Amino acid sequence: RWNELEGYTFKKYVLDFNKGYMPGTQEFAKREKLFNGRMAELKAHNTDKANTWKRGVNHFADWTADEWKNYNRAKPSRDYQPERIERKTRTYDTLQSPLPKYVDYRLNVNPPVL
Repeated sequence: RWNELEGYTFKKYVLDFNKGYMPGTQEFAKREKLFNGRMAELKAHNTDKANTWKRGVNHFADWTADEWKNYNRAKPSRDYQPERIERKTRTYDTLQSPLPKYVDYRLNVNPPVL
């Protein structure tokens, strides 16, 4: 949570997000450095009164720039042309009763609208 960043450590992050990094390894040190840099960015953003929203920690907080760049590579290319599908128009001539002139959608809904 954005309001609980003070004192939040990489070790706590590893536990909270079930990361498999082992202390003392190069991977742990690399990810800890990335995490600490991201935490500095988060704190700087959250203390800036010009910002109208707050940042918090999520499972991306220890990602490299390349990992960010390659995330969600399933976007279609610019050359992608979807296949044209001919749509059939339905007609509703089979209605047994006329439609109401007005409908209040706040009534009989689940969950109720307050």
